[in-house]
Amino acid sequence: MPPKHRGAKKSTKNPELSAANIPIDTGKCLFPSLPPSVVLHIISYTPDINEPLDRIELLFALSRTCHNVRAITLPMAWELFDVTRTRRIGDWTKYLPDDLERKSKVLLELTHIHPLVRNVRVLLTRRRTTEVLGTFAKCLEKLTSVTKLEITHAHTAMTTHLKNAFEGYTFPSIRTVILPPQAHNVLPSCTGVRSVTVNANNHECSKLITAIGAACPAVEKVVYFPLDDKSLKSLLKAAQNLCSIHLQYLPGRGPSNCSQICDNLGPQNFSKIHRQRSSRSSNLRCVVA
Repeated sequence: MPPKHRGAKKSTKNPELSAANIPIDTGKCLFPSLPPSVVLHIISYTPDINEPLDRIELLFALSRTCHNVRAITLPMAWELFDVTRTRRIGDWTKYLPDDLERKSKVLLELTHIHPLVRNVRVLLTRRRTTEVLGTFAKCLEKLTSVTKLEITHAHTAMTTHLKNAFEGYTFPSIRTVILPPQAHNVLPSCTGVRSVTVNANNHECSKLITAIGAACPAVEKVVYFPLDDKSLKSLLKAAQNLCSIHLQYLPGRGPSNCSQICDNLGPQNFSKIHRQRSSRSSNLRCVVA
């Protein structure tokens, strides 16, 4: 007896759920809903993302993919305006000033980007100082959201050029300044600065202290100032709101009676002085709390 014909087995799959028929909501992107930390973690999987130039280029590339991704990555790309590195091979002292002038001019035109810039880091050389510093100072004044300015290097012969370039400009939003002592003529423009850090060793800082006393009444913290007894007294007189000092002792010239000086001349009674020997240097650092 011939076997009974069995009809085609009915599929248990719902045709409405097949891949071809799954509706895709192209109008809603979940990427903007991710926390910034998650976005950063995703971006970190890109090779060499820890290299600053590569990171900036990646963020700019992502900002051109779509409006949603742009809303996240563009502020990340412009948060730091950094002109301390270049990919060009050769004498960086020639290339970086040109880069600083060019990027400052571009940023001046991008008024919608100004609120995104929070930190500025630059390296200053003596090449074309009048043009470069003038353009940079004009640009910096427009960046009213910047809270931190870092000058990683400035030539010792640039003091007059810096004074001429920054005179007449004010940057009231800047709260933290990191600079070498020879860049002291930048401080008078930072009228609202709260913290000043010196990033160069064994440089005399009397002019830096004078600038603080003349134009920066809100300074509350100074870091790594190379001081002796005389300059420490001057600092305590210049910064009337000072409440935290991280001192870098000059070899053989460190303050011999810090506690007595702070008790007698400080704007308030400094309660405790901690001395720590740096693991990287034989210089003592004194923190006044």
